[in-house]
Amino acid sequence: MVLRGSLTVEYSRVNRNRANLTSSLPSFAGDGVIELSANSGAIHVGDGVPTRVDSSELADNVVTANDPRGEVLAVDSAMRVGDSPLVMRTVSSGATG
Repeated sequence: MVLRGSLTVEYSRVNRNRANLTSSLPSFAGDGVIELSANSGAIHVGDGVPTRVDSSELADNVVTANDPRGEVLAVDSAMRVGDSPLVMRTVSSGATG
């Protein structure tokens, strides 16, 4: 995770990364909700970090979440960017199907 400075990804392949969450926690603990999530299998950028992705491929990244007793969330398999400026040019998903 990039929390400060800046991030530049150029002429790169960011492929086949995974983030997995497995839990058996319930949805609630007392009166409070237990919030569980998995995100950004590949790139995770925090707030205030200028980010540029150029001439690159982001493909086959996966996020999974499993909790038979609770509620989980799985999002942003390739890239999650917080409240930061983002520029993307010539970026492909590499998807074939």
